[in-house]
Amino acid sequence: MFKIGFKPKFLRQYKKLPPEIKIEVRERMEILKDNYKHPLLKTHKLQGKLHDFYSCWVNFSYRIVFTIHKSGTSKEIILHFVGNHKIYA
Repeated sequence: MFKIGFKPKFLRQYKKLPPEIKIEVRERMEILKDNYKHPLLKTHKLQGKLHDFYSCWVNFSYRIVFTIHKSGTSKEIILHFVGNHKIYA
């Protein structure tokens, strides 16, 4: 199981989301903690300037961008961005 950490930008973007999307994001975060490769998330490694990041689906329009940090027995997922495809720009 992973711990979840948040970057300030993620928190700012999250606060601006519609209430129904916030619920979906929280549901996806619970899945991420247990298995970031869960098929429902459609997790994939990004390329280009975001090559160190992963992205997963919240729904058809929204994504979460995150990094994975493993050190010994410590495992953490850091959430960097949340939003529609504009977050990749």
